[in-house]
Amino acid sequence: MLKKRTYILILGVTASLFSCSEASTESDPTVEIESPKEAVIEQTDSEDPETITEDEAISSRYHYDEDWEVFKTAVINKDIKGVSAFASSDNIDAEILIDAFSDPDFLAALKKATYEDLEVDSSGDEVVLVFSCAMEGSDEEGNVYESGLYLYFTQGETGLLLENFLAAG
Repeated sequence: MLKKRTYILILGVTASLFSCSEASTESDPTVEIESPKEAVIEQTDSEDPETITEDEAISSRYHYDEDWEVFKTAVINKDIKGVSAFASSDNIDAEILIDAFSDPDFLAALKKATYEDLEVDSSGDEVVLVFSCAMEGSDEEGNVYESGLYLYFTQGETGLLLENFLAAG
């Protein structure tokens, strides 16, 4: 008899808890469930959500031009951690890259370059954005030399990624 009352009591408590949880979500008018697509649209354009398409909402979360400016600032300020944050792998040595910009001509070219100045190379499997800078000069003996610095970026899911760099000369 005691077991039967215990089971009934547990069943009653469970049923009342279940009905209370349903009632609280149904009666609360502030609880809204939205799809992830709607959330992206609301986050990107709060002024007029009807004029933005889903594709525009998704692509607008990428700010590669801002990433480029942050990368340039990190190189100019010789911020190894800042440059490393853009590296797509551990194979990129940020310190060597920063040292490559110790030449004032290369540094001036970097400061002047905008995101729109990056060249698009789509010859491989993925689209690569290239910053290239080449300098010519001659030494005291009249020997002509050339130096070049090339940075290769991809447009990743989280932002601009430095895939590789080449310093020659």
